[in-house]
Order: sequence, then structure tokens, then C-alpha cells
Amino acid sequence: MTAEEPRPHRSVEAAERSGLPDGWADLVTVSNALHWFDFDPFWPEVKRAAASNAVFVAWAYNWFYVVKDFDEAVTTRFRTIIAPFWAPNNKLNWDGYRDADIKFPFPRIPHPAFAIELQWTFSQILAFMRTWSAYRLSQNDPTATKAMTELVAELEKTYRADEVFEVRMPLVMVAGKVV
Repeated sequence: MTAEEPRPHRSVEAAERSGLPDGWADLVTVSNALHWFDFDPFWPEVKRAAASNAVFVAWAYNWFYVVKDFDEAVTTRFRTIIAPFWAPNNKLNWDGYRDADIKFPFPRIPHPAFAIELQWTFSQILAFMRTWSAYRLSQNDPTATKAMTELVAELEKTYRADEVFEVRMPLVMVAGKVV
């Protein structure tokens, strides 16, 4: 890669060792992964690879919301069963990528609130929750598997598989000017 290469350029590398030339990136973005990085080598790598006046932006989704009754009956109960199986890093996301937690070294850039808004059937909501890493890990635990099987059976009697719900998934975001 050379300075003469046309931009934009996308690079997929280890976060802590990007392979980008010094001062090359005008924008550094991270989607749904910042909470997995090793911050001590990551932030110096961002600073090294970033051009003058570059911007850093990271975002992630965590929880979704439907309406209070649905959230209490479905998502809260689902999350309670799988709670012991979440990796500790997820808390960084859930807590909103606070500066102290992620060791954010740059001045923050204010940004509007963003959210993913969509319509999902009850089956799609269940399928999405089953993609969560904690759910997958919980399936190795007989007690959690039994509790989840019972919960889903109960919910499938309450909600039709094709019943459509308005889903809102706020995004957690951190943006800063690389200095």
C-alpha cells in the first residue's frame, strides 16, 4: 500500500497491528467489536496509523426493545437464563463505551443518537437471540438448556411465529478526533 493508492481503502487486520502506513487513515471505524480489543496496544496503533485530523468512530448494538410487556415476558426472561454465560467484555458495550472503561485517549466528538429500527416476526426475534454468544454457550449447560426449552415452549403458546413486532435497537457509539 502506498500513499499514491486511490482512497477509500478498506483494511481488515488485527486491531492492534493494522499494517497501515503511518499517518495514512483519515477515518478509523470499528463495528460491534471495540469491547474485544486490547486497548493498551490498540490506541497507539490508531494514533500511529491516523492522518492529521483523522476521526475515530466505533459503534455497537447491544439490547433491543419492543414494548414493556413484551420485553418483560420475552427478552428479560431470555437474558436472565443466559446471563451467567456472557463474556465480561460485553459489559463495556452495555455500559456505553465509557472513556475510563475503554481508556479512550481522544477528545470526544458529539454525535446524535442512532438506532436500528425494524419489523421482526416473533420467530425472527427468537432466531436473533439464539445468535448471541451467551445463548450458544448456555446450550452446554443442562440446567440452562432445560430452562430455555421451557421458556420458549411457553412463549410459543403466547406469540404466533409470524406475529410482527416493531423492534428498536439503540446503538452505542464513541467518536473522537485523533490527536
